[in-house]
Amino acid sequence: AIAVATGYPNSPMTSATYTIGLPVAASPSVTPAAGTYTTAQEVMLSDTVSGATIYYTTDGTTPSTLSNQYVMPISVSATTTINAIAVDTGYANSSVTSAIYTINLNPATTPVSVNLPATANVYAIATDGTATSDGGMDYSGNAYSESLVGSAITWLGSTFALAAPGLGSGARWMTISLPAGNYTSVNVLGTGVDGNQTNQTFVVTYSDGTTSTFTQSMSDWLEPQSYPGESIVLTMPYRTTASGAPEDGTTYLYGYSLAINSAKTVASLTIPQNANVVILAIDLTPSTPTAASPTVSPAAGTYTAAQTV
Repeated sequence: AIAVATGYPNSPMTSATYTIGLPVAASPSVTPAAGTYTTAQEVMLSDTVSGATIYYTTDGTTPSTLSNQYVMPISVSATTTINAIAVDTGYANSSVTSAIYTINLNPATTPVSVNLPATANVYAIATDGTATSDGGMDYSGNAYSESLVGSAITWLGSTFALAAPGLGSGARWMTISLPAGNYTSVNVLGTGVDGNQTNQTFVVTYSDGTTSTFTQSMSDWLEPQSYPGESIVLTMPYRTTASGAPEDGTTYLYGYSLAINSAKTVASLTIPQNANVVILAIDLTPSTPTAASPTVSPAAGTYTAAQTV
């Protein structure tokens, strides 16, 4: 609409939209709150609209009146997404309430070392005086000395177990299975060889098929570059050559910590697809259990009367 009057320019236009329709039902509430739990849960759905019927799904799809009708608590013993709507005569269907329950029945409380699989494929650690094989770390037969790296290394409060000397004491260009659980980070000991290896890709895959991808530059084992996210874990005065003899020259082992989604269960780690990146050890930092968030009843929304929450 506009207003017109003699002696005045026409007014600016006023626009107003009037929508005539049914009130929308309040969305269902869930108890307990969505989150991570160490035991199976009985999930209850409720709604503030008297007489409303609740429909829900447990496979992540959007519910409809053809979905399961809620009549009793829903048993959740594995990680599950519950979606629910409220339906009632005289109301439009409510918006969807979505709640993800992550069930971790055996949460880790201390860092978890990952044993490199039997298919680990690099002669990364050698016994002094013993000839290496299969090209060693750098395809020239060179390797870390067992006398210097030992059988375990402590970094970031974790003890990383190292494999025995020989073929299989390191890994390159492969996907490594991780123990299922909820963790805050994947921590890796490794190095670049035959030069610095910039912008290398690590991929963590979760049990639901989703992934987290990380880009990390890695220094050559003889030339630390202090890349962001890189720490020198061990400094050694020599390395072992193809003949088993020591070769003087400072040699380094580096550490990298990759922050991951602690609400998801890990499945595997794909290390950089680069023959010049070698990984010696991996561990996982467990997530700290978090108190469940409070629930509210009635559900948030628009009301025509005062509410007691």
